[in-house]
Formats: sequence, structure tokens, C-alpha cells
Amino acid sequence: WFKYDTENGAVTEAINWITRLFESYPGSLAVVLCRTAAEARFVGGLLRPTFGNLVRTTGDDDLRSDEGILVADIPSAKGLEFPFGMLWNPSASTYPADSLSRNLLYTAITRIEERLCIVTWGRPSPLLPPKAARLTRVVDEEVVDEDDGPPLLLDRMGD
Repeated sequence: WFKYDTENGAVTEAINWITRLFESYPGSLAVVLCRTAAEARFVGGLLRPTFGNLVRTTGDDDLRSDEGILVADIPSAKGLEFPFGMLWNPSASTYPADSLSRNLLYTAITRIEERLCIVTWGRPSPLLPPKAARLTRVVDEEVVDEDDGPPLLLDRMGD
């Protein structure tokens, strides 16, 4: 979870995170989930100067792809899954403590299969758990399910 005071810092970190992601996982697919389609188009415009044709936004013909960056509003991503994703500025003003915001955040977070990045500036949504800022990846603990193949890493809350 990257927390910033200003949007500029958050945009820079978002670009850095996506860059690192594609360096580690070339040819992969990532999604940036926004509250509205208008916000998705705006964020797509912020990412295009760095990532060019890899960026697609809500309203493009096909939201499914094997690689690149999809910038979408949460309702458009409903029912889809992505290996990597970023939740764009779940702030207190865009996601107040109401049932619609809770449902949208749940939908957004459950679209991501492997790695989720949250980028905020200002005051984050009260619906995000305070301890979420201290999430850490635990690499020395493994869960092995003999039917599923290789071990899975657990994510744990930091103490």
C-alpha cells in the first residue's frame, strides 16, 4: 500500500510499481482499477506517456488480453480475473463508508489473483482496514496442497 500526500507522488509510484512488475514478469497482464470510467480514461492518459500501446482503457473493444495494462472502472472488470492489479486511490471521498463503496472495493480486490497494489493520497477510505498498510509477504511459510502442485506463499498481517 503506497500512501502519498499528493497525487503526483502517487502517480510516480504507480508508474514505478508497474515498471518493476513488467521487469519481473515480462509479457504479463496488469489491471488498474478505478471508481469510474471517466477516472479510468484519465489514469490511462497518465500512464500512456510511459507505457504507450501497452495501455488500454475502459471502452476499448476487448478487456481481455494476455499482456499489457488495462485501466478499467470496477463494474467493467466484474467477473474477470487478473494476475496483477492496482487499486487507484480508494480515498474517503470516493469510497465513503456505505454499502455501494464496500461492494465496489470487495469486487476490485477480488479481481486480483496474485499481487495487489493500493495507491492512495490524502485520506484513505474508512472501509480499508488500518492494518492493511502493514501487509507483508511471508516467504518462509508455505502451504502445500498435494493436489494443486507447488507450494503457495501466504500473505500475513504484520504485527
